[in-house]
Amino acid sequence: MGRGVALQARERFPGIAYRIGNYLKVYGNHVQFLMDYNIFTFPVKVHWADQADLALIEQSANELKRVLLESSKVYLPRPGCANGRRDWITEVRPILERVFQGDPRFIVVHRGL
Repeated sequence: MGRGVALQARERFPGIAYRIGNYLKVYGNHVQFLMDYNIFTFPVKVHWADQADLALIEQSANELKRVLLESSKVYLPRPGCANGRRDWITEVRPILERVFQGDPRFIVVHRGL
C-alpha cells in the first residue's frame, strides 16, 4: 500500500494495511468489505510492483458486483491505471463496461477523459 489510492487509504485509516494483509493471507486476493471503514478492497495486482493484471481487475469487478447490495453505490477510481500502468481507454474501461453493463450503482471517478 505504498502508492496511489492504497497509499491514501493507509494514510487515512491507521491499521488498514495490517488488516488487508491478514485478509490476503486468509482469503487470497479477492474483494473484501471492511465494514468499519465502509470500503471495499478491489485487487488489481498480484504483487505491488507488478503492472495491474487485467484478469484480476475483471475478477474483482465481478466479485464486487456479486456482493454489492442493490441500494448501494460504489465509486471507483480508474482501477489498474496510473500506478498499475494500464490504459483506461483500451484495456480497463472495456472490462468494467462489460461487467457492470450500465449498472448505475458503479461510478468510475476520474479527471480528464
